Amino acid sequence: MHFKTPSRLLLPLLLAALLLWPHVSIAQVADSHAPEEARMEINGRLVPPIVATVNGKEIPGTMLVSQVQMYKMFHQQQGHRVSPKQEAEYSKEALDNLIGQELLFQKAKAWGITVDEKTVQGEIQKIQSQFPSEELFKRALHVQGLNEGLLQTSIERQLVEEQVTRTRLAPKANVSDAAVKTFYEENREQFLQPPRWEFSHIFTAALKKNEPEDPKLQERFHKLQGMVETDARNKIENALNEIKSGKQFEDVAKEYSEHEETRQNGGKWGTMAQHEMPEEIYEVVSKLKPGQTSGIVRSEYGFHILRLDAALPEEVVPLDQVKTDLLNHLLKEEVKKKRTSWFPSCAMRRMSRCSFKKRHCRTTPCPFMRGRGTSIICVTTSNPK
Repeated sequence: MHFKTPSRLLLPLLLAALLLWPHVSIAQVADSHAPEEARMEINGRLVPPIVATVNGKEIPGTMLVSQVQMYKMFHQQQGHRVSPKQEAEYSKEALDNLIGQELLFQKAKAWGITVDEKTVQGEIQKIQSQFPSEELFKRALHVQGLNEGLLQTSIERQLVEEQVTRTRLAPKANVSDAAVKTFYEENREQFLQPPRWEFSHIFTAALKKNEPEDPKLQERFHKLQGMVETDARNKIENALNEIKSGKQFEDVAKEYSEHEETRQNGGKWGTMAQHEMPEEIYEVVSKLKPGQTSGIVRSEYGFHILRLDAALPEEVVPLDQVKTDLLNHLLKEEVKKKRTSWFPSCAMRRMSRCSFKKRHCRTTPCPFMRGRGTSIICVTTSNPK
């Protein structure tokens, strides 16, 4: 079995998220006026300019803050709020990862594993090409307290880490079929699929919007909202009448539905579990019988007519369907174990001093954790080779 290195995220920092997060647009980056020295905070506490030194090599606080910010952004993009506790826990993990990455980089250098500057610059160019101009690219970096030097450092270490994984770790990783089967049997609950419903819909848009605070605008708002609501309601009623008259659901969907992603394929919305669909949709779909069509359903997005195509019961996914994914997962875990065996984790442990073979860590109270934990300020290996 050949080990496949997972796809590389070009930049494990917030810069890449700026292009993906819908609430941070290029325009906002262009209009931003970050201070010359960006204020760095985690959990409302200031982060020092240098959060760790590894054999004399400093890790700047901006790198840690950017890691934490990206973590928060991606969770917010998915509609999940990151609690202060989660932010604190992730900041520990992020600092540990940065220290481990630097130690691995130094060890790789001792082995003669390096990445030429041309390759690093090529990766930077790929990221920069996603911005309309070089100025916006630099502003995006500046907003996060970063610069091209830190960006280059991050990418260089990531590329070296991949080479170490590919040449030193992956060839030694081995997972048997028996290990895959054992993991599957011991974790069957993870492969339990909840009940799912396959359904189609016809949709007309009438998004419920928040009322403006200005009293002068409220009357106009209600008038416009009422017009949108009436038009959408009339259109969905016409669609329902067409279905009741005997017209095929798929044909009505193609003619009336305003959901472009499903309209052309006759309204097929796919298969979803309860947690994957709006509550109003679930309440109706879960009570339909296969082939049955609903009346008009109101959601926060507009009006729907739903048809249940199939109801799938709770079931355990067969091993054959997940075997490849499990094998890759276990191989990654093996690689991770081999890596951490080189550098035992000691980042932000709740102790005043920790020591390992060929590694000593001196710690002080963490400045942004409100006393909950410690932050490494110095990591020294007696022999980085």
